[in-house]
Formats: sequence, C-alpha cells, structure tokens
Amino acid sequence: MKIIFYLLILNISVFATTLDELMQYAMHHSTAIKQGQAQIDLSELKRKESHVQQYGELNFVGDYTHYNTARTLAPLTPTSLGAGVPITTSKDIFYAGASYAVLLFTGYAQTRQIEISNIAKQMSDAKMKLTKEQLVYNVRSLYVSVLAQREILQAQISYMKALTTLRKQIAYEVELGKKATIDLLKAKSNEQSAQTEVEVLKNNIDITKATLSALVGKKVGKLKSLKIKNHKTSILYK
Repeated sequence: MKIIFYLLILNISVFATTLDELMQYAMHHSTAIKQGQAQIDLSELKRKESHVQQYGELNFVGDYTHYNTARTLAPLTPTSLGAGVPITTSKDIFYAGASYAVLLFTGYAQTRQIEISNIAKQMSDAKMKLTKEQLVYNVRSLYVSVLAQREILQAQISYMKALTTLRKQIAYEVELGKKATIDLLKAKSNEQSAQTEVEVLKNNIDITKATLSALVGKKVGKLKSLKIKNHKTSILYK
C-alpha cells in the first residue's frame, strides 16, 4: 500500500500545472491577447495604407467580348466602302488600359492621416503591453487564490473530521449517561456546519478555476504549489 501511495503522489506532482506554464500558454491563446494582436495588425495595415495613398493610385482595366457574328473594328464610311479594301472584322473584341490618379493638393489632410495612423499603431502596441501585464496579474492572482482556498479546504476537512470524532464520543457518553442530549445536538449542529463550509469551499475553488480557465484559454486541472520566496515569474513583454 505504501508503494501505491507514493506513486500516486508522484503522479500528481508530475502532471500538475505550474504558474509559468499557465502564463506562457495564456500569452499565446488568451482571447484578450488575440484581440489585442488583431488590433495591432489592423493598425499596421491602416498605417501602411496611409503611406501608400500619398503616391497615388494605379488601376488596370480590361474587357473581352465574344460575338456570334463578326463585327467591324472601324466605322463604315463611303470612302472606305469605295476603296475596295477588305473591311476588318472580328468575333472576339477586347481592350486593355491603365490609369494613374494622384491628388495634387489635399490641404495636408493626407499628411495628418499618416500622423494619425502612426499614433494609432503606437497606441495599439501600448495597449497590448498593458493587456499582457493585466493578464499576468490576473492569472497569478487566481492561481494563488486557488492554492490558498485549497489549503483552507484541507484545514476545514481536518476540522470537520475532528468534529465527527467529537460527536461520536459525545454520543457514546450520552448512552452512558455522562452527557446530556443537548450536548449531542450541539455537536451534530457543529459537524453539519463544518460539512456545509467544506462544500462551499469546494464550490469556490471550482468557480475560481473556471474563471482561470476562461482567462488562460484552456481547462485548468491540478495546480502545483508555489514556493513564494524563491518563485520568479519569467514572462517577457514584447
């Protein structure tokens, strides 16, 4: 039995999730990070668009039409009909062309637009950095909260077991006539209150872990305990 017990403890320790692992995963899969990155990409595209627009716009156009009967490629005039030259016709008619348009003066609106797009890009980068900092803080807070509640739960379970032992002892003494029935009722009430508190703590842990899972972007299982004095979070803000 001892070997099985030790193996169980080893299994829990190996497969428990660390705080750094959750943070690293959240940095790539959190919804907040994905939204921030999408905003950065959009700001970058708008910035590039503003810079490109100052060089004008080049458009290529073309058209192709196929007819069942041949069509003349030039207007028919008396001169062309009397010259005896064969009339040029075709069933396949197409044309192609290009156009270039540029605004000569916009009242410096284009320059202002470029400046605005550059500022928008800088703001998106700053917002992303803030989002990462908030994410690290929230993940760490929820992680530590789960660990703290887990310790309180273990203490509450030990307390409940002590009350159960006490209730059994009092019940035995009531049978012997050494204790009054009211003492047994009080012991049962205390035991029931302790059991209720255990269930409340379990529910709170489940709720906190669910919140942490939603924040990180994956379901959180067993959490590994922290060594608060020596633990340092290795997250780089880029």
